[in-house]
Amino acid sequence: MTTTVLFIEHLISGIQAGIWLILFMLSILGLKFLESLRWNGYESLLLIILLSLLYPLGVFVDELADALFSRANRRIRTKIMKAEGLENTSFSIMNLLRSENDEYLANYLGYIRTRIRISRSAVVNFVLITISAVVFTVTRLQQVTVLPTSLLLLIEIAAGGFMIGLAWWAWNHITHTFARRIAQIYKLKNPDTFSME
Repeated sequence: MTTTVLFIEHLISGIQAGIWLILFMLSILGLKFLESLRWNGYESLLLIILLSLLYPLGVFVDELADALFSRANRRIRTKIMKAEGLENTSFSIMNLLRSENDEYLANYLGYIRTRIRISRSAVVNFVLITISAVVFTVTRLQQVTVLPTSLLLLIEIAAGGFMIGLAWWAWNHITHTFARRIAQIYKLKNPDTFSME
């Protein structure tokens, strides 16, 4: 996997995290804070500074998501390995990929892993975006909004729940796919271990 792909992954995650961070900040500082800002032609510089902050924020969210999803990831891997008859087999995915020396295969699995990281970070970010949107609506939008606050909150919670559910489903599906591909590669690499039925 190239460093460009990792950079883009973390930037996507950081931009999503920037949304909930800004909503939380506006909940505290209020909308008048935005009106008081004077850019005076420094928009490009502020954009560069913002991007330099969003990238590490994306790295932090990715690490948090990795820690939060590690137990579920192990559960899926164990389930797939058992279904494939590999429950008593111990091997490192990195060593397996390194020993394959197949660039196409490494790129394909790298692509799947990229999708896993993006979707699991999206789950964390969408949860925090939903919470921050609700907090922002309750603290700052009660008098401003055209819609009744209760309807706006319902829309935010429904939309947030949908996005969280979609990201969770994507992560779960892609993680199952990755585990199955790894099992298939291992079985192809070690055909003598398995009886042909």
